Amino acid sequence: MAVLNHIAQLWWQWMGPMLLQVTVLILIISGLELILKKWAWPQIRYGLWILVLIKLLIPPGWYLPSSVISHFQPHIKQAVLSRVEIAGTSFTTQDRISESSIPEQTTAHSPAETLPQPEKQAISPLHAETGEKPVWQTWAMGIWLFGILIYLTLLIGKMKKLRSWHQQQKDKDIPPWFHKILVQTAQRLNLDNLPAIVFSDKAVTPAVYGMFRPVLLLPANYFDTLSENEAKHVLLHELAHLKRGDLWLHGLSLFLQIIYWFNPLMLWVRKQMKHVREICCDFTVANILREKTGEYRQTLLNTARELLTEKVEPGLGLLGVFEEPFWLVTRLKWLEKKPWQNQGLALAAAFFAALIITFSILPMAGAEKTRPTSSTIDISGNVSESVLPEITSAPVQDSTKINFNITIKNTDPLYAAVLPVVGPPNDLFEVKVKQVTELLKKSGIKPTGSPFGRYFSDPEKVTPENSYWEVGYPVKVGTKVNPPLEIIRVAGWQMASAVIEGVKNTDPVWDRFLKRLETRGYVPGFPPAMEIWTGEFVNKEFWWRTELLIQAFRPETGYPGMDITIKKTEPMTALVLPMDGSYAQLPGAVEKLNNYIRQKKIKPAGPQFGRFFTSQTTEIPENYYWEMCCPVEPGTEAEPPFEIQEIDSNNVVSAVFNGPANYEYPWGAFLVMSVLKGKIPGGPGIEVYSPDQKKNPWIELQIPVMHMSGFVEDMIEWGENLGREMQKMGNSLANSMVTPAVKHKVCYIKTVNKIDTYTFWKKTKSEFDYIGELWIDEDKTVLIEKNKKLIYDQGKMTFSYINLRDSTFVDTGLPVDLSNLFTDDLYWNFKNRKVTGKVKETNKTLDILSKQCKLTELTFWDLIDGSKKNKRVSKVWTTMDVPCNVELFHNLLRIMRTLYNRDESLINEMEKLLGIQMQVEITITKFPRKKVYLSTVEEISQMVPPDGVFSVPDGFEKKEKLSKRDMNL
Repeated sequence: MAVLNHIAQLWWQWMGPMLLQVTVLILIISGLELILKKWAWPQIRYGLWILVLIKLLIPPGWYLPSSVISHFQPHIKQAVLSRVEIAGTSFTTQDRISESSIPEQTTAHSPAETLPQPEKQAISPLHAETGEKPVWQTWAMGIWLFGILIYLTLLIGKMKKLRSWHQQQKDKDIPPWFHKILVQTAQRLNLDNLPAIVFSDKAVTPAVYGMFRPVLLLPANYFDTLSENEAKHVLLHELAHLKRGDLWLHGLSLFLQIIYWFNPLMLWVRKQMKHVREICCDFTVANILREKTGEYRQTLLNTARELLTEKVEPGLGLLGVFEEPFWLVTRLKWLEKKPWQNQGLALAAAFFAALIITFSILPMAGAEKTRPTSSTIDISGNVSESVLPEITSAPVQDSTKINFNITIKNTDPLYAAVLPVVGPPNDLFEVKVKQVTELLKKSGIKPTGSPFGRYFSDPEKVTPENSYWEVGYPVKVGTKVNPPLEIIRVAGWQMASAVIEGVKNTDPVWDRFLKRLETRGYVPGFPPAMEIWTGEFVNKEFWWRTELLIQAFRPETGYPGMDITIKKTEPMTALVLPMDGSYAQLPGAVEKLNNYIRQKKIKPAGPQFGRFFTSQTTEIPENYYWEMCCPVEPGTEAEPPFEIQEIDSNNVVSAVFNGPANYEYPWGAFLVMSVLKGKIPGGPGIEVYSPDQKKNPWIELQIPVMHMSGFVEDMIEWGENLGREMQKMGNSLANSMVTPAVKHKVCYIKTVNKIDTYTFWKKTKSEFDYIGELWIDEDKTVLIEKNKKLIYDQGKMTFSYINLRDSTFVDTGLPVDLSNLFTDDLYWNFKNRKVTGKVKETNKTLDILSKQCKLTELTFWDLIDGSKKNKRVSKVWTTMDVPCNVELFHNLLRIMRTLYNRDESLINEMEKLLGIQMQVEITITKFPRKKVYLSTVEEISQMVPPDGVFSVPDGFEKKEKLSKRDMNL
């Protein structure tokens, strides 16, 4: 049973977060749908619903810094769980484990290794209670499996019904005219295979089904009243479903509904997808029929009239021309919009909309290590560690003899010199204590107390190697230190304390300490956690006796002296000093801000405040980002590094403490209390400082929040706002967006090629040869010359050689394998007639089209049976001063040089010709004549490419290999 319980908890670790995340996603997209359905192309709406299916396939733990939901999700979960836990008289869970049954870990007692982690609670073997009774997750998994069994039974029943239709159908011939239309329609849609055709008395309208072997289902008397024009429309619609892959998406949604049957919103998702899919399919038909779309609309109306009194037989995966008569009006209205005129724009908008949602919403795991923007803060470590302690199971080394006597006390203010450390505390804490001792001794500073450590990093999100902590000694107030030491000032706070003796440096004391603290009904506020080592006072190792300290409070009474209030701040204009690095710079930042205010004679409009965007639980100090701010009058100007920012009004939770601004304050407890009161943190932490820090020092902690009860409404409102922004984006796209099909500009380079003939050193003939074109996009480049067109696609890693003379082409993957690309005689020629040569760089330059070009001279010849023949001399002028991706051009040149028989050493030498070849002069001398082939760039511009310039022309025949004729040999 313990194994089954463990499996069930692993199952719930996936299903629990997935249920919450998908529900939130569906609510968001439903909110967007309310906005988008009136104006947005159906491709956008369909793409949004497809994202729900994608979300169900990706792990719920997926996180991206760009995700908005990632920053909300952990706090929502923890707040909900905390509300469940504190519903009784004490802060306990239903599955409370007796303290005596808790095995310990075999890890060092540094809290950076052993502080509790909520995400692991669901898979902890302890939660199986190591007994024979099934936990609630096991019952839930059983119900889930039973539900799947029922759904599968219904599914098999529908499959048998469809099969019975096949077996019971009467032999019926397909009229030749219908078969002809079927073939023509498949060709128009570029379908390789025709669907099988099945007739049934049960069917009242055509439909397609079957992912692997598609079937077109027709009513038994279908041809009695069907006109050829209606047949064209019906077949276009049904085969469009096959072309678009709708059956596969329909099957995927059916499969996911079976797996996640317990989420009733999945029915809503499938219903909405079905509706929008039909509109998208109508658009596909309209893009083919164009101006004849009105006739298709009439076919829909005729079909609707026939179905008003008929009951459509439900089937497995059936997608028909008309399934929901009450949605007919919506479909007909969309067909009035002439969708073929904006097809490229619609697809581009759908892509960008899906991209935005994918990166901002789909990742929903708790925010990990990131540098937050001005609107976010990662405080998941604070909440998770205080609400859901984790007890892990592992053997222990004699730590069972350690006694924990926990007391709650108010600590004295601490003025200390500390050494910031990044690295594994268990491995380094002895070394770092010795280091800080030597640094203080060298500076002549005498400690006033025992060494201590303070730990900030969340071990669930930070590896030991990247863990941030401090080690130091208390010193006399006013003491100054030199780097790498820093001075910290910590006010006295309510702390949970446990002094233990007989500690080994591998004992997991923090786990037991936090567990005992929880059983007493206290909530820890992390960070930081603190440890004071006093073993030297009893002639032991300094860590043999240690005091563990962490801020703590009871949920029902709250943290002493911390009165949480909710208020709305006023919008303001602020003078801001951006800061990077440790918060120990705070006094210096305040002084710098005050000096600037005095120097510029700026009149403050309110008390100064700091905004802190980076969580100490996930980042090291050098990565902290924060701001010192002062409210000022609108219109105030600032010089770098100072800035002027407009700060919006916010709903915040607030708590006021007495004391100067250079003290640390109990942010961990403040955040936990905020969540326990149902407020979800959603912005940077703010400290507002009293104007008179000498006579009346106080500080106000603030953090922007939203109320949990209104979370769903807030998310829908957020979705509507996003929809409006997407509407603006759509309008912008319609007017100015660059798309490949409409306005996308690429680099265009035009070359003019001519041939000059000399006889006895006198020019006797000059003739125009051809105009060459080079088109360079972001990941594709095309070279068009006299008889050929070469396409290099970096994204797909393919190369196409197109013979414009005989309308043939060859496609090949990269790198090029000439033995497979060339015919046998061409490959033989290639092996026995190499082109080699040498490259000489020069310092000569020449201006061509106002671009400075560098000259490189090349000499190359054919190497036949060891003899040099057909010597050619080439002068190439190149420049990097071009508005395009030159690397794409270089990659194409390397392929061309390989095709044209250059040996590897010459290819490597020719790669010294960096940039676009602005002029190429090739001289071939056969006395008394000399021919000079001159290619000169005459135009470089950004322009919209012609349709199809980056693809093989329509009607060209594909060949397997290149021949001598293709290569002009």
